[in-house]
Amino acid sequence: MLSRYSDKNKFGGYTWQIKLDSLFHIFVEDSMNKTFVVTFKEWKWMSYKTHFSFVSNLNLIETIKDAFEKIFDFFQSDSKYEWNHNQKNNKLNEVIELIKISNDPVTIEYSNRNLNMTDNTKTLNIIRGVGIDENIVNLTMAQMIFEKYGEPENIINHNNYSMELQYSNKGMSFFYKISDPLKMIYFMMATGEIKCETETGLIFDKNLTMDKVLDDYGMGKPVGNDESEEAKMSYSGILFYVNKFELMNLQGDEIHIKKIGILEL
Repeated sequence: MLSRYSDKNKFGGYTWQIKLDSLFHIFVEDSMNKTFVVTFKEWKWMSYKTHFSFVSNLNLIETIKDAFEKIFDFFQSDSKYEWNHNQKNNKLNEVIELIKISNDPVTIEYSNRNLNMTDNTKTLNIIRGVGIDENIVNLTMAQMIFEKYGEPENIINHNNYSMELQYSNKGMSFFYKISDPLKMIYFMMATGEIKCETETGLIFDKNLTMDKVLDDYGMGKPVGNDESEEAKMSYSGILFYVNKFELMNLQGDEIHIKKIGILEL
């Protein structure tokens, strides 16, 4: 019912899988910046269907409790599913008991990890291929951003292809395609006004340099065009932006990262 993968996941941490039954599974993926990415999936023939995902700053046990509450709400909202309070509590208690009697030192460590207290000075999390500040690409809609942060300082139309919701004082921007009736956020950007930390532990506060990126991520794909002052180093799920002219005219100075973009892997 509860198992931990021995290999590290794409975020650099460990993964726990919880099987509610033969079809419904919870995946709890730890990342290097001490957050969990939780995904609730249903097995459909030859692959999984993802019903929802979220990011948690809590420890392993509290994250699993939160997941069970969200799954209960999901089942209650759809008449084709039946899962009552007793079923939920019984399954949850089974999982918690398995954790408590576990001999796995990693599971014990993450269950006892101190909760991350959040305030207005918190460091934003950036997870490649997932999102920024617990917002998840292709699962978060523009309306959810409005409800969480209020109205943006600016709304920018990019060539009638996408709209950018720009929150300068929060150090973030969110993009949705104009053609998408759901206004799903497909791209997010951290702009450096507020300190951020990537899943590898890089701190982005405009003192981050390209050499540190290369140390953590290796050589990506350089991307640029003649019309833009920006150049970027592209990796699967993450982009690092620099000033193109600073890059071209480098003479012993460090190349500083200007922005970080997140898209789905």
